[in-house]
Amino acid sequence: MPYDIEVQHPDEFIICVIDLKPIKVFQAVETIRQRLRNPPMTIDDYLESLLRQGLPQSVSKLCEIYSET
Repeated sequence: MPYDIEVQHPDEFIICVIDLKPIKVFQAVETIRQRLRNPPMTIDDYLESLLRQGLPQSVSKLCEIYSET
């Protein structure tokens, strides 16, 4: 491929980012979730919405991070 760019599924990309910077991803997810006001979402609601968007591996990894905090 030109420019050495690799195509990845969003779930695969997010997993890579989580593996590189788990604390930063945790902070970003919390910031995004807390900004959702209409309707507000619990962490379970937010993770369920990510699951519905086709990100099962990311949700699994995020659940691991949340269980450690």
